[in-house]
Amino acid sequence: MTDYQNAGIHSTTNKNGYSNPGAQHTQSRNSNGGGTYPNSFEITEADGMLSLDDARMFVGWLSESVTRAAQLSSKIEIPQYAKDLLLVLIDSLGSSYVEVALDHAADRLATEKNPDNLSEYLEQLIPIATDIAQLISNTSNKLLMELAADSSTTRKEMSQILIDYVATIDAKVRALEAALTQSATTTGGNTKKRWDRLARW
Repeated sequence: MTDYQNAGIHSTTNKNGYSNPGAQHTQSRNSNGGGTYPNSFEITEADGMLSLDDARMFVGWLSESVTRAAQLSSKIEIPQYAKDLLLVLIDSLGSSYVEVALDHAADRLATEKNPDNLSEYLEQLIPIATDIAQLISNTSNKLLMELAADSSTTRKEMSQILIDYVATIDAKVRALEAALTQSATTTGGNTKKRWDRLARW
């Protein structure tokens, strides 16, 4: 069992081996008959939502990089590699995936005349976004921090990077909550009642 599975992190794919379960596609064999590749995609509404399964798959790939770094690097180099992998995790999965989705939701909410139209969308988005942020935090603390155990300086730097990222996500989530609640109060809708049922991480 790999380290990330020991940490309670599991990698999943759909039955076709592609990361996005919402995309419908057909496949064709390549010229040498050695495999298949998608030749058309049907984009659905689900493709615009965050996916915890895809995030877990990314963490699985990262775990493989951690294993290789531990095997091929000297003991002195490993802490720096751990920090580099943390930056990749936060930049690729955190900023380019989770933050972009939250920023897009904030833009939609700002231009939506009736926020009740977005309540269901946001009630789906926010828990997944916070779950992925928790996944990033768990992966960093249980896997990458341990890899950097021999360098207290690098561990402190990594800890600060993670704290700053979590604070950024929390601020964006709170801003969405505040904007949605304010809009619901203004329009007299039922959004706030539904929103109050959301569990915070």
